[in-house]
Amino acid sequence: MLVENRFPVDARVRNEAFTLARNGFQVRVLALQGRGEKWRETVNGVTVYRIPRLTLFKKLENTNRSRLRALLNTLEIIVGYVSEYCYFTAACLLWSFYVAMRDGFDIIHAHNPPDTLFIVGAAHKLFGKKFVFDHHDLSPELYRSRYPSATSTAVPRGLLFLEKLSLKLADIVIVTNESYRAIDIQRHAVRPAKVFVVRNGPDLARVRPVERDARLLTMGRTIFGYVGAMNPQDGVDHLLGALHHLTHDLKRRDFYCVLIGDGDSREALEARALELNLRDHVMFRLHPRRRYDAISLYRSYLSRPEPVESAQRCVDVDQGYGVHGSGQAHRFLRAQGDTCFRRRGCRLRHA
Repeated sequence: MLVENRFPVDARVRNEAFTLARNGFQVRVLALQGRGEKWRETVNGVTVYRIPRLTLFKKLENTNRSRLRALLNTLEIIVGYVSEYCYFTAACLLWSFYVAMRDGFDIIHAHNPPDTLFIVGAAHKLFGKKFVFDHHDLSPELYRSRYPSATSTAVPRGLLFLEKLSLKLADIVIVTNESYRAIDIQRHAVRPAKVFVVRNGPDLARVRPVERDARLLTMGRTIFGYVGAMNPQDGVDHLLGALHHLTHDLKRRDFYCVLIGDGDSREALEARALELNLRDHVMFRLHPRRRYDAISLYRSYLSRPEPVESAQRCVDVDQGYGVHGSGQAHRFLRAQGDTCFRRRGCRLRHA
């Protein structure tokens, strides 16, 4: 398996790798190396080879900028991604030959992003190996969501081309939901018979009732919760905007919101919450290994990435390409602009 993330931190890759190992398959994972992690170790029967991380720039969009700063920011983003993805792809190619000689394997299973890992699969297909493409993210849509002010179409077109190569080269395609499956089949004319849905889901051994948080209970307020990633494309800024609408426009003070998770936008979101005078209504917590325990703290539950049945109320946001993955959501918001999202989200407070 190839994944440009840490292992076993990446939940989807971890679940797939551990499931295969439990069922008698020999699994080798090439992943990024985190601080203090060994370059090689065995975790629950899965052998992990770790590649040192290369990071040139933060790659966050700077909205307060001049034209010159905007150009430099765009160059930093493009150079940052291209260098890091090329480095990781090249490292995976070299390491894959080492693993092939040392341990041997029959299948290359690549998780995107990046969509350049098909190069590793193509090299080994020459030696009769099979290539599985695990389609985590729609890269063109992800780019537009992460960088909404970008005007050039060159990057999305390039990402679309790489996506097509990955899908066409793959012997089997795995996607996270029916929406992605439909897009892959329609957008790139992929044979439906080779595209399979493997859903993400909570570990039932970890999702369990725990003691309610006494501090939250004594507030006597409605508790909102967000559990998941905090990146530009995850829309947590819209949640903060909705909370500001509650306090500023509707003069409501009878709620509190707990946001659990991490990501590139976490620090910016904390600063934004202070700017919106939400200090008394918002708390950020970082407990990635105990995220599911937090579910029992909430009377209401807002989550884009991982709707969970044990939440008392669940709200999901239609981002245009994940509709089929939101079947568990008790209420469904179609975000047509920030103001519309705020008003509809606040009305759900009384539903």
